[in-house]
Parts: sequence; structure tokens; C-alpha cells
Amino acid sequence: MKFTKKFKIFIISAISLISLIVLIISLFFLFNPNIIDSQLTLRVGAYENEPKIYTNDDGNVVGFFPELLEHIALKEGWEIEYIHGTWVQCLERLENNTIDIMLDVAYTDARTEKYDFTNVNALSNWGIVFKKVGSRIETLSDLDGKKVAVMAGSVHTDGAQGIKNITKNLGINCTFIELDNYYQVFEMLSGGGADVGIVNRLFGIFNIDKYNVEATSIIFNPMGLRFAFPKNASLNLYLISSLDKHLLDLIEDSNSKYYELLETYIYGFNEFRIPEWVIITIVSSIGLVALFFTTSAILKRKVKSRTAELQKAHNELEERVAERTIELQQANIRLKGLDQLKSMFLASMSHELRTPLNSIIGFTGWLLMEMEGDINEEQRKQLTMVEFSADHLLNLINDILDISKIEAGKVDLAITKFEIAEAVEDVVNSVLPLAKNKGLKLIYTVPKGIIVNSDKRRIKQVIMNLVSNAIKFSDQGNVKIEVKLLNNKDLEVIVKDNGIGIKKEDMEILFQPFQQIDMSSTKSHEGTGLGLYLSKKILELLHSEISVKSQFGKGSEFKLIIPIKFKEEV
Repeated sequence: MKFTKKFKIFIISAISLISLIVLIISLFFLFNPNIIDSQLTLRVGAYENEPKIYTNDDGNVVGFFPELLEHIALKEGWEIEYIHGTWVQCLERLENNTIDIMLDVAYTDARTEKYDFTNVNALSNWGIVFKKVGSRIETLSDLDGKKVAVMAGSVHTDGAQGIKNITKNLGINCTFIELDNYYQVFEMLSGGGADVGIVNRLFGIFNIDKYNVEATSIIFNPMGLRFAFPKNASLNLYLISSLDKHLLDLIEDSNSKYYELLETYIYGFNEFRIPEWVIITIVSSIGLVALFFTTSAILKRKVKSRTAELQKAHNELEERVAERTIELQQANIRLKGLDQLKSMFLASMSHELRTPLNSIIGFTGWLLMEMEGDINEEQRKQLTMVEFSADHLLNLINDILDISKIEAGKVDLAITKFEIAEAVEDVVNSVLPLAKNKGLKLIYTVPKGIIVNSDKRRIKQVIMNLVSNAIKFSDQGNVKIEVKLLNNKDLEVIVKDNGIGIKKEDMEILFQPFQQIDMSSTKSHEGTGLGLYLSKKILELLHSEISVKSQFGKGSEFKLIIPIKFKEEV
């Protein structure tokens, strides 16, 4: 009887042990499916959203997300099979479990009901409103009655904080045009089929130079970007844990593949590169110069051996002159190179500063509109100060960028026909509050019906600068704007004030960069000294002239002569 009882205990223990081993083996294979299939092939959705994911000219899927996944797949022993489609098609395939992974998906609570996500963000992004170059759209209220191009299915289109819900909540009526990808959005906007276009930040800054578009300060819907998977798919637990672990390790290591891809696709795509033909030209020139000097040296030695002392002295003098000439030429080349580097530096730094400033202005405006909740008066006061300071700094950077483009010869003029009266009225409406705040009377006389064929935005920029200066340096009296037609060929624009005037000895530095009449540490008028210099440069591009008459203590008069019909130089 005792033997039977022990035998039963033994049998029960053996069965329990076998069950435990089977459970452990099952869990091991569950969490390591690549044990079962040493070459796990993952079906990955691919669509076009440069620089995050796109197809290059060779037909390969490249970008930040594909190359990050391929780096991890190489370490895990996975094979990648890309399934191409539009954004909407890829999301439908993910929901139907016909692909295993979708790249570059913004994480939202609504999407977690359809898909599973990694727990670690690979990137952050937000939406930006772009407009056609020269358009006046600057705030959300300007979208009322406009045609808005968007990408179908994008979180920046249909999300809880997407552009559709934002405009609906603010009572702004728009006509939305849904397209398959962001390239089509920029193409439609650039071609005039839409008034504005909505794209994500990274696509916008990567492709802005390829289209006739520019960014507004309207930004919205900040999001974290992750890898997404079919809901409750069998591989999800394994894939998510593996990707999260690799992402955390890569982000922690500043020398990892993650930061290399950031530099390649996110930060370093706009860096300056010397064209190959320039390098070939430089190398060829150096070779020709070397050949020239070698030949010259041989000839000089032959001549020197056959001449007298007088010829020898002459040669020595000639060599000294040649050395001085070469030194002067080299010094001139270095100066030109430094000047070009200065312009490149200013343009690059202005671009790098303008992008975060637009973000500051946009997010400040977002907070002032109380989109994220109520704010008290002190917070509103501080945010308004931030917005004003950012606007002031952005204007300064724009001036520096304009100057650098002009000096580098890279300014594109937008020549169109417009009525000068309309342009002057736009300037007057912009500066009228400044004049009223100082108790000045703003008087303008502009004949109706005068059509000018020139760059409207640049001419307004020059007149705006002159009128703003007149208001800034006047404490009483009035500011006058007079427009006349001269000989049916030229336009005369006069801006006159009763301000402090300009001393005769200061007239020579008036149009110099970073020069102001009052350069003392206690000067009472703000400014950088770029306005008149930039205005003169713009007028030279438009084949126009600027002159000034002034009497110290009584006021100044600036005169512009602008051709009615702009003619490009042959």
C-alpha cells in the first residue's frame, strides 16, 4: 500500500515537470519566433514622405525610417519586403493584417484602437501651413473661404487636432482638397490649384526649395512618430519589445546609427556642397597655372644665361614686380572668397535661425488663441512680449537673408503688373497705427490707374522702410507720400517728414550697412542700420534710383525714380 502511494506521487510529479518543460519551451518559441524561422521576413508598408521614407531614382526605399529599421533588422536577422502604396492604402493593409509593420505613423489615442505601436518615439513632428510665395496668408482666420490642399488620411488632416477640426471649432469655412501624398499638395499649391497646403514639418523644410511655396507661422498638432503594427497580431509582442530595446540603445549612444541618420536626413540635407564641375575647373586651372610657371621658369633660365648684367638686373626687377603682382592677386582672391563665405554664412545662419523662430511665433500664437487651455493676464502679457520680440528678430533675420542673397546674386524677382495706388495704400494701412501712436498725420497723394510692371513686394518693402523711418524719426508734424508720373516712363515716389533731419557730414554713411546716424550708446531710436542699405540694393536690382535731401533739425525728403516697365538686362 505504501509503495502504491509513493508511485502515485512520483507519477503526478513527473507529469507536472513535463507540463512545466512544455510550457517553458512554448513561451521560449513564442517570444523568439525567429528560432522557428531563422529568416523572418517582415512585410513593411512603403509610401512617399521625403525625407522620412521615399523611393530614390534607383527604385530603392530609403529615408530615415527605412534605414533605421534595416539597421535593426540586420542585427536581428530579419528580412525586409517593402509593399508600396499610398498612405491610405498602407493604413488599410495594416488594419487588414496584410503587412506586418508601417513606418512613420503618428501616435494618437484614436489610432491605438486600430493598431499597436512601439512604446518609444523615433521622431517628433508637427503640421505647418504653407502658402504660395507672395501670398498674404499669415493667421488661421486668413484661411476662411480658401482652398486647402491636404493629404488624405494624415493625422494633420483628420486627427483630433488636425486642420479640419481646428477650422471647424473656430468657425472657419474652408474647401479641403484631399490628395494621395505631400508632393501632390506642393504641386497643386505651387500651380495655383489651392490657396494653402498642409504638410508635416520635415517634408516642408526638405522640399520648400523645389516649389514656389513658403512657410507661414501657423503650426499645429505636435506628434510623436513610431512604428505601427496590425492590432493584436501574433508577432507584435516580439517585434515591439525588440524595436523598443534597440531604439533605447541607439538613442542613448550619441555615436549610433540613429544620430548618423538624423544628420543625413533631418539636419544635414541642406548643407552646402561644391558642385563637381567647380572642383574640376579649379583642378584644371591649378594645372594650367603650374604648367605656365614651369614653362616661364625654363624660358627665364635660357634668357638669363645669354644676357648681360643689365639684363640680369632687369630680370630681378621683373621678378620682384611679378611676386608683388601675385601677392596682390592672391590677396584679392582671398578677399573675394571671404566675402562669399560671409554671404553663405549669413544665408545659412539666417535659415537655421528663421526655422525655430517661426516655430516660436507659431506656438506662441497657438497659446494666445487658448487652444491648449485658458491663460491669465500675466501669461498673456508675457506671451505677447515673446511674440513681439520674435517678430522683431525675424524681421532682422529676413533683412540679413535678403542682403546675403543680393550680394550672392541669387535674388529671384517676381515681375508682375499692379496698380501703384494699391501698393501705397497697403503700406499706409500697415504703418497708420504707428503714426497715430506718435500723434503724426499721415498724408498721401497717389493718382489712380497707374499700372507698374515690376516686383510689387520689393517696391512695397522699400516704401515701407522709408515711411517707417520717417515716422520713427519724427515727433510732430506730418509724414507725406507723393507719387507722380514722369514722361510716361518713370514713377517718382517722394517720402517727406518734419523729423530730426540728417547732418551734412552723416550723408556719406547713410546707405552703408550697419550704420546709423546716432551711433552713441544712448541712442533713442531702435534699428540695425540695414534698412536703407537693403533698399538701395533692391532698387539697383529693379534699375531704380534713390536720392535724399535733408536739413538737420527740420526734416528729410527721400525720392525714388522707378521705371514703369521693368526690363531685364541682356
